[in-house]
Amino acid sequence: MARFNDMLQATTTDEGLLRLVKDWREDEGWREFHRRYAPAIEAHARRSGLTHEQAEDVVQATMIKVATFTRAALSTCAAPKNQIPAQR
Repeated sequence: MARFNDMLQATTTDEGLLRLVKDWREDEGWREFHRRYAPAIEAHARRSGLTHEQAEDVVQATMIKVATFTRAALSTCAAPKNQIPAQR
C-alpha cells in the first residue's frame, strides 16, 4: 500500500497511472484506475443505448483491453530497439 501511495502521489498523470498498472498484480493501482475511468465508460455505454448489465460488460471488456494493451505498449517502449516484441 505504501508503494502505491508514494507512486500515485509522485505520478498524478494518466501516464503515471498506466505505468503503475503495467503490473497486473498491482491491486491498488487497478482500483484507482477503475475508480477514475469506469464511471465514464459505463455512462458512455448507457448513452449508446445499452442496459446496465451490458454497460458493466463493456466496462469489464474495456479494462481487460486496457490491461493487455498497456502491458504490451509499456514493455515495447522499454525494450531495446533490436528486441521489440513482434505484433500479432
